[in-house]
Amino acid sequence: MKVAIGLLRGINVGGNNKLSMVDLRQILTEIGCEDCQTYIQSGNFICRTESPELTAQHLNAAIKKRF
Repeated sequence: MKVAIGLLRGINVGGNNKLSMVDLRQILTEIGCEDCQTYIQSGNFICRTESPELTAQHLNAAIKKRF
């Protein structure tokens, strides 16, 4: 597995675009990532995945669907 690092822009800034890090880790796990870790409430994360490129696409779709 490869290591993927994600930096979600505009998450939890000024009370807008709220996304808890618990929810983010759960979504990452649901789309097939492992060893998911987040950094404070920033939307930044690191995880292991077979395909970082597909992870980005799947994460985008999962967040849109859920929120």
